[in-house]
Amino acid sequence: MSGRRVPAAALLAAAMALAGAALDRAAAESLQKPAARAHRNDAVRDPPPAPFFASGAVLDLQRDNVSRLTAAVRDTRSRMAAGEASRTDLAEVQARLAAARSSLLAAQAQYAADKASYLAIIGVPPAEIARKRSPRR
Repeated sequence: MSGRRVPAAALLAAAMALAGAALDRAAAESLQKPAARAHRNDAVRDPPPAPFFASGAVLDLQRDNVSRLTAAVRDTRSRMAAGEASRTDLAEVQARLAAARSSLLAAQAQYAADKASYLAIIGVPPAEIARKRSPRR
């Protein structure tokens, strides 16, 4: 006499099948989340030389900031030569330029890390994906 062992075994088998399916979904999700995150950070812009990642936009801003502060240092030196600015003014602008250069280096490092992460997760450089997405004429 099997009693209730057969129905219990059937329920156990069904539960094990559901658990296996849940593990499969979890494994697929753990692979898809980093890929989705990498694609979300992918900010393909025109023209082609533009950066492919959101951190690329930050990098552009930091480059602009260094460029503007370099011009500000030059202008302050000119004003100082004309007697319109003090050494303190020049030191202040130079300090802001040094901070901007530091931020630029950090942005370059973040951009390189994002690009490497994208390539490791997706497996294809962003430029190739952009070419594959564009319609052929």
